[in-house]
Amino acid sequence: MRQQSCKPVVYMMKLAEEKDGIIVSNDQFRDLSGESVKWAEIIRERLLPFTFVGNIFMVPDDPLGREGPTLDDFLKKPNGLQTSRGRSTGRREPPHNRPSRPGSRARSQVRSKAHPRPLPRPQSQPRPHTRSLTESEIQPKQEQKKEDEGISGLRRPRETEKLRHKLLEVFWGQDHKVDFILQQNPSTRDLNQLSEALLRLNF
Repeated sequence: MRQQSCKPVVYMMKLAEEKDGIIVSNDQFRDLSGESVKWAEIIRERLLPFTFVGNIFMVPDDPLGREGPTLDDFLKKPNGLQTSRGRSTGRREPPHNRPSRPGSRARSQVRSKAHPRPLPRPQSQPRPHTRSLTESEIQPKQEQKKEDEGISGLRRPRETEKLRHKLLEVFWGQDHKVDFILQQNPSTRDLNQLSEALLRLNF
């Protein structure tokens, strides 16, 4: 073994040979290519380079070059990427009418917008069954609405009593002020607005 080959690198090579795995490194391991035929094959066909752009870890889309497998196929196991023996299972057809790109093309977590995938065409959904309301159905609803709102938008006595009870829970012992505010605001049903009016009251 050559002296310049440090132990961690040798360990990675042995582990890749044992487990039929890949090596992720930004080192080309040129000094180990001549150690054995198997190691030369691993370096040539199972080495995944990487780089950092800022804080983003990036790997190439085509680890073995444009004519090689995609990154997804490259990472599949068992490893079937040996090009020297003609057993490649993930080769891509050469692209046609496509501008050449640098071999160190990298992909990040976000896909390039230059080649967006077509969205699936939504299937037509059946329209929900609808029907028109009859006059007999509309009239009770209108009457109920009027009943809820009270005559001319004024509160009903039952509503006023509920509001008075809630206000007295907050403004305890201030019955006179609460009654005064409720009389001055006969159509207000918002508890917050009535509370603000009580706070502004000076007497």
